[in-house]
Amino acid sequence: MRINSSRYNAAMEMCYDNEIDDVRGICDEDNSDKSYHNDDKSVDSTQEWRRIRICENERRRQRRKFTGYKKRQWLVKSDTITQFIETFVLFVSIMQTSLACPEIIKSLCRCDDSQNGIILKCSHTDGSQVVYMLKANQINLGLIQQLEMQNCGLKHIPAGFFSGLFIKKLDLSYNSIVDIDENSFLGMNDILQELILHHNNLTQLPSKALTPLSALLRLNLSNNSIGDIEAEHALPPLSKLYDISLANNRICQIHKSAFDGVKHSIQTINLGRNCLKKVPASAVRGFKQLMALHLHNNNISALEALSFMNLPLINLLNLASNQITTIHNRAFLNVPNLRYLYLTRNRITNISPHLFGSFEQLEMLDLTGNHLAELQENSFSNLKNLRQLYLGENHIEKIRPGSFINSSVVILILNSNRLEKLQEGMFDGLTKLQQLALKDNRIHSIDQNSFYSNQGLAMLDLSNNKLVDIPPSTFLAQINLFLIDLSGNKLERTPYEAFRRQVKVVLLQENPLVCSEGVHMLQQGVGIYIASSEDVICGLHKNPNPNSVGITDATYTPPTSTYFIMNNGKD
Repeated sequence: MRINSSRYNAAMEMCYDNEIDDVRGICDEDNSDKSYHNDDKSVDSTQEWRRIRICENERRRQRRKFTGYKKRQWLVKSDTITQFIETFVLFVSIMQTSLACPEIIKSLCRCDDSQNGIILKCSHTDGSQVVYMLKANQINLGLIQQLEMQNCGLKHIPAGFFSGLFIKKLDLSYNSIVDIDENSFLGMNDILQELILHHNNLTQLPSKALTPLSALLRLNLSNNSIGDIEAEHALPPLSKLYDISLANNRICQIHKSAFDGVKHSIQTINLGRNCLKKVPASAVRGFKQLMALHLHNNNISALEALSFMNLPLINLLNLASNQITTIHNRAFLNVPNLRYLYLTRNRITNISPHLFGSFEQLEMLDLTGNHLAELQENSFSNLKNLRQLYLGENHIEKIRPGSFINSSVVILILNSNRLEKLQEGMFDGLTKLQQLALKDNRIHSIDQNSFYSNQGLAMLDLSNNKLVDIPPSTFLAQINLFLIDLSGNKLERTPYEAFRRQVKVVLLQENPLVCSEGVHMLQQGVGIYIASSEDVICGLHKNPNPNSVGITDATYTPPTSTYFIMNNGKD
């Protein structure tokens, strides 16, 4: 077999010039011809293939040489990557270091070894001495999973105070810290994940000191003396921070850019127990990941238009214990996933129709301790996911029919209001209601159709009212009714006709009951047990009628409280 020598020579030149990808391809192309024309000279095919193999080997050698050169060039030009590798090797070395607490450390701190690192609790000692000893024994400590230095007399955190230490969680609470140098946490950039500074004397956000902490996840600055958050003290860009507490400080105003550096990562903000007079709308607007916002115990007087805007993931909003009197109909815009809303202990006097209608996911609404006097039609209608509604400790005198239309409320609390009558239609729409609390009202009468729409009712608390009787068919439709609390009323007779079929337990203590055989006739073998601080005044009495049982005097040493338990014979 022969090949064209001129084409072979050309192939060899291309090979040694490192310009060819596949010499064999050219040779194969020549071999595919059935006849060859030798213009210059021909050579034996065995020799040609030997030379082709030599060419290919040379090409591989050149490629290896070229690749090695490129790698060396890449390493020379990649100082950042080199430093990262060195840091990583150092960190792995620390992680592999045998974890042990030196005796000198144990004399200052409580030391616990764990698989994830050392846990040190060094409270009530000299903080500076602790840090000095930790640095001197770093080689034996390795990674410090948690360092707790509470009540250590720290006032100033100087530059490099923790340099050389590898700490994931640092607790400096309950000291007297007034300032933190911007280089205090030097060297902890990629390691520190949680920083606790509550109960100190900081007067402003230590923004510069926080700036290098790129791995920080949680930050607690509550219970300090931090004042208004101005632009120059805004939180730095901390891309991993998801939880911050600034509760119980002296924050009355917040600049609109205060949280810009964390708006894409923060999930929980606690601004409770400050002196905010209105919602810092521009500062809390547009959080992409925010799920919980706490603004309780401030001085907020109203929820103005667009107070909460563009918070797509927020599911908990705590506005309890403010001075809110009014809620604008457009106070909430693009807040589609709110599930828990706390408006406890404010001064709200009115709930306008459909005020909460945009909260399609709302599950719990707490309006306890406000100044509501009346529930209007459609106040809580069409809230198809609302399960718990708390309206206790208001001044509610009237509930208009239609207040709860198309509602899915399971638990409704109306304790400590001013209701006097329970009327038909008052609870219409509450088809899923299971627990209803009407304790401590002024109820003296109940319409027999008051609970007609609430056929799933299981527990009813009517204690501490002024009831003298209950109509016989009041609970006829409540087949799941388990417990009724009628204690603390003015019942003189047991209204067994009202609950003789379904109710398992009835509480009747602290009622002026008059026991007589004619009044307490029980049918279907149902028993009533009465206990008093004195001898039992009523007891079971045999009756010739097998379907009725009278109650007469009996002797028995009872418990101290007076109560009725009604049992239909099924334990």
